[in-house]
Amino acid sequence: MNKLLKISLFLLVLFPCAGLLASLFLALTLDPEDYRQELVALVETHTGRDFSVQGDIRVAASLFPTLVLEDVSLGNPDWAQQPVMLAARRIETRIALLPLLTGDLSIRRILLHQPVVNLEISADGVGNWQLPQQAAETAKAPADKRASPALNIDELVIEQARISYHGAPESPPLAFNIELLDVRAANQPSRLAIELEASHGDMPIQLHGTVGSLARLLTADGPYPLALNIQVGAASGELTGEIAQPDRLAGIDADLHLSAASLADFNSIAGLDWPAVGPFELSAAIRGAANELHIEDFAARLADSHLTGEASWRVSKQRRHLKAVLHAELLDLVPLQPQPEQAERLFSRETFDLTVLRALDADILLNVDALRSRNVNMRDASLKAVLQDGRLTLTPAGQLAAGKFSGSLMLDGSRATPHLQVDLRIRQLLPEQLPALQEKSLIRDGRTDIDFNGRGHGNSVAALAASWNGGLVVNMGRGQLLNNFANLAGADLLFSAFQMLNPQTEADRDSELVCGVLNFVIVDGIATADNGIALQTARANVLGSGLIDLGSEAIEIRARPKAREGVGVNMAQFSDFVMIGGTLMAPRPVTDVSGVLGTAGTVGAAFATGGLSLLAQGLFSRIFSSDDPCGVALSQASASAQSDGGRGTLDKAGDTVKGLFRDLFGE
Repeated sequence: MNKLLKISLFLLVLFPCAGLLASLFLALTLDPEDYRQELVALVETHTGRDFSVQGDIRVAASLFPTLVLEDVSLGNPDWAQQPVMLAARRIETRIALLPLLTGDLSIRRILLHQPVVNLEISADGVGNWQLPQQAAETAKAPADKRASPALNIDELVIEQARISYHGAPESPPLAFNIELLDVRAANQPSRLAIELEASHGDMPIQLHGTVGSLARLLTADGPYPLALNIQVGAASGELTGEIAQPDRLAGIDADLHLSAASLADFNSIAGLDWPAVGPFELSAAIRGAANELHIEDFAARLADSHLTGEASWRVSKQRRHLKAVLHAELLDLVPLQPQPEQAERLFSRETFDLTVLRALDADILLNVDALRSRNVNMRDASLKAVLQDGRLTLTPAGQLAAGKFSGSLMLDGSRATPHLQVDLRIRQLLPEQLPALQEKSLIRDGRTDIDFNGRGHGNSVAALAASWNGGLVVNMGRGQLLNNFANLAGADLLFSAFQMLNPQTEADRDSELVCGVLNFVIVDGIATADNGIALQTARANVLGSGLIDLGSEAIEIRARPKAREGVGVNMAQFSDFVMIGGTLMAPRPVTDVSGVLGTAGTVGAAFATGGLSLLAQGLFSRIFSSDDPCGVALSQASASAQSDGGRGTLDKAGDTVKGLFRDLFGE
């Protein structure tokens, strides 16, 4: 046999046998218990944390000496919620012998069996995996002046692990189960291949790719490279780049890409309830550190929507701050909106949860070329949102249904009871371009101005409405009312009221609208239209008054039509009164006053003593003396006159109306 071959075979047999013999020798002659205290002290010195080994310490015999520690725990810093950061049932460290001869430490394999890992971030943005400064310096510098021994770790294996991550005090921790994590030397220099099989709830998670060496991660020596692919259920992602200071998650320079067939693919991992809308795709460049991230070249697509921009995220001791400038060519909200459900009330009693307003500051500018929703379509819209110390200010502007809108909204969530202030203005809106009316062919033209303002307080929409002080003015211009009310589901009230206000022959199809006005003054949740309801067509003038209790949502509206002179209409066609009762969600036309509240006397008294002039203060004479009912309605106290919060000249009338309305509606 060739001599070289014989030597090679001899060495192949000798070295494993030598390793095995060395392991047996150490296992038989070395008692690791003699070094327990030194081991604990060494780890505590290098980490600055409490360290304990409650179980056995032993050397297992194998081809490579293996140190086994059982029931191991590493403590957390004082600020953490959990007492320990790491607790493992067993830790095995397999050491190569030959490097020890040159003073180097080569760990062939580290195994963590059934570890429980609690990862947390403090209010200062510091992770509990970051070592205290003094301990970190001790870990990086040897006690003597000799050169540090070279450290090399070939493989890290984690099996049957439970990991929790608590990123913010207000957010529930994320919990993961790791079946297997295997990190080992890759083909590339100073790189490790990583394979992960894990789950979050019922959602499977798989990850593979390459990262920097464990030695570089532990010593933070130079940038730490990343090239990872992740699969979370049906969603997938890719993260490539590097981290300059991996121990502090600082100096991040990475590119992120996410994709999914549907938003619902993220529900399990994020604890959300997003609808099955897709496809979804997101890409961004991430720069900075964990406590101050900058997101550049952000681009996201969801179905037909496309959003781009940049953002920054900063974490301080007590608060988090988000700043973003975003632009959307199209923002289609229709697929994201739930299907409307029939409800008993217009204003929900569901309590607000404004916790996020008190934990986050934000400064966001969103520009949208086109926005679609179930209720409105907008173009060239902008929204400025500023959130500071629990106070949210929104400033919207843009084009709405061929008109323009602007305004402001301020929600103060810093108080125990939220306060809301609103000032909205819409000019020259075309009702026929609103999605709810677009397919119904109910009106043509009729340019409309709307002013709504006021303030209220409460922990729900219902509470805000019940305390509202302000006003609403709707002023519609010339157009055509198309008699297609039968095409509008739930429009029995509108159809009946219109028929009573504007009787027509069977040959009539459309009605020429001259103008229409709604002018409500709102005092402590009671909306009053004192001669503030008007309609003028080519055939008739209509003027009316009404009350709406925004708390109980009960309504009472009465109006009387009058034929315009010279139109040749038989007065017998007109009802004496059009009366509407019921609630905002279930209004109904009634044929007499008793149908509204039970007795005609009560209603008449309410209108007269409450300052409503429908009966007591000359409404009829006004109708018959004026051919401008819209002018009459607009001349009443308007929304713009309510800058004092709905008080002022309406104090006496408003207080009387409130008392009478409680009598009228039993509340």
